[in-house]
Amino acid sequence: MGAKYLPELGYTRLYEATWVAGRELGAFAQIRQVRDLSTYAARDVTSIDAAAVRGRFSPARWQAFKRDLLVFGPRISHWDHLLLDHGYNDPPPRALVLHLLVRALPASPLTLGVLTSLDYAIVLVAFWVVRRAFGGLAASLAFAFFALSFFARFDFIGGAPLRWDWIAALLLGVAARERLPNLPNLPAINETVPGVVSSGWIVLMAPAGTPEPIIQKVNADLRKVVAMPEVVERFQTLGTYTRDLTPGETSEFIRSEERLWWPIVRQVKQN
Repeated sequence: MGAKYLPELGYTRLYEATWVAGRELGAFAQIRQVRDLSTYAARDVTSIDAAAVRGRFSPARWQAFKRDLLVFGPRISHWDHLLLDHGYNDPPPRALVLHLLVRALPASPLTLGVLTSLDYAIVLVAFWVVRRAFGGLAASLAFAFFALSFFARFDFIGGAPLRWDWIAALLLGVAARERLPNLPNLPAINETVPGVVSSGWIVLMAPAGTPEPIIQKVNADLRKVVAMPEVVERFQTLGTYTRDLTPGETSEFIRSEERLWWPIVRQVKQN
């Protein structure tokens, strides 16, 4: 409702318009207060100017607003609590996109079902991309983590369209310093939000005191193997990538990771 009637309601008039429309439909007699979304204070309904509320709508749009309210009415059991909630708060770009999507759609069980199904579609696409980028195991673990979380509950998702778009955006954004070699058209988050990097790593290490010639020989052989096309392809399928480092560069990389993460670990331990 907030997105569909954004020009008439803005961000502050949803609850007062809902109450006025509900009273014209013979409902909400028990409701004494609504949330004033310009101040977030509770407001007595006797202070609402019903004529001013209707005046923001054309006659056709006001009738459409009431028809849509009739669809939602039986589906919500605690209107007195809902009208004291904190309103419609999508950021303006997202609100405009949703307005364009729903402005001409009448509320009905069919349209509500289709709109809320959009979330499932975009999340399935996002998990498909994760599978392409990181492999089936990573995609399965990510899906299990998501499916068992609060945000996957239908009583959360079923209330509005595109509740999961931000989750899909996180899954589609690659938290790497640069684009993945096998997905060159998939931007990394770092391109939009500089400095956002999250990656795991594995290195081959030898016991302290291992003779230097052995270290150099193993390093040279390992670099040849991981550069083989079939090995590179297999690693990409598993969602991992190699870096060609000398023993000295590997030691410096480990020290840089320690400098990055140890302060965070100590802070977490203190808290």
